Amino acid sequence: MQSTTVTPSANIGQALAAVSAKITRNPRATVPAQSDDAPRDPTGKAIQSTGKSGERSRAQSKSRGRRKTKASIVEAMLKRKSGATLEQIGKATNWQPHTCRAFLSGLRKKGAKINRLENKNGKSVYRIEPSDAPREVK
Repeated sequence: MQSTTVTPSANIGQALAAVSAKITRNPRATVPAQSDDAPRDPTGKAIQSTGKSGERSRAQSKSRGRRKTKASIVEAMLKRKSGATLEQIGKATNWQPHTCRAFLSGLRKKGAKINRLENKNGKSVYRIEPSDAPREVK
């Protein structure tokens, strides 16, 4: 890296140009990025947004439907007539077997009745027993 020396008698513009050139040559230099596409008021100042980033109105979030979480995917798999094995749950959620078993334990603690059967291959198949009473939605 080439060093730049600025003497005290040098012009301030030259000093700024030297520093600017140094920064552009150094890819590791951290300079806050200035976006030119930001909305500006008549004086030229950037207008700050009042809302939080990622914030949606209730109408927008409801119109998209229910979010697909890993938990909702697993619950849907367990409600199928064929049920699901730990391998299938792990593949669908990218979870390890101990995480799948822990999730099933959590469902049991919440009151779900989970049946464990053995399939033709000797693997355990888990299935949520349908309940007569509707679940409470919080």
